[in-house]
Amino acid sequence: MATPFNEPPSQIAGSGVSASHEGFIYRLGHARFACAESSATHESALTLYLTRQALHAENTPRVVLACITLEDQLRPEALPVIQALRERGLQTYLMSGDHSAVPQQVAEALGIDHCQGAMAPQDKQQAIEKLQASGAIVVMVGDGVNDAPSLGQAHLGIAMGSGTDLAQTTADAVLLGDRLPALLPAFRMADRTAHIIQQNLRWAVGYNLAILPPAALGFVPPWLAALGMSLSSLVVVINALRLRQRQ
Repeated sequence: MATPFNEPPSQIAGSGVSASHEGFIYRLGHARFACAESSATHESALTLYLTRQALHAENTPRVVLACITLEDQLRPEALPVIQALRERGLQTYLMSGDHSAVPQQVAEALGIDHCQGAMAPQDKQQAIEKLQASGAIVVMVGDGVNDAPSLGQAHLGIAMGSGTDLAQTTADAVLLGDRLPALLPAFRMADRTAHIIQQNLRWAVGYNLAILPPAALGFVPPWLAALGMSLSSLVVVINALRLRQRQ
């Protein structure tokens, strides 16, 4: 029968979990956290280690009890989505907490412009702050607890439907069904919305400049100016309704 841990397990964001039990401290995470060494940067796959070390004996070696290697296949739609985003002139970034060589491999396979691994949650957030300080508009897509600060920091945070509750709560939008290609029509809709807003602003400014001065000088009857203003608002509303049309 399993006995409870002496202390509740503690989680180190971006590193792993640890707990003490019967005079030993157990760690589960990447090599730098669990084994106190940096060999993870040379691993070709995400590898987790379960280690044990005597309490209050930091100088004693950590015994590796188990090694777990995880591999995941790239989504087949990931490459077309990244290519489409780059064709729009967008810079793509891959920010990962993985300490292995996997992030760089993924970036090379997908043609991502910038890649950095071994990033803690605060590192991702600071990287986004730096991009924003340079004038960039940042859209962040993530699904994990470690992505929550970055999703909140970005101008637009998008969480995956299968992501953690914290990520979905922090994000501005959630991709239902985890369909990455849904990003593309969302960008097109954003472009159309911005274009129609500019049209409406130009129409409103032009109409007011053309009608208000003559009306103020008495060249246009008040009732006609009021009617024209109502018609102008109607034109703006009808133009905005074009956004409901599917593209």
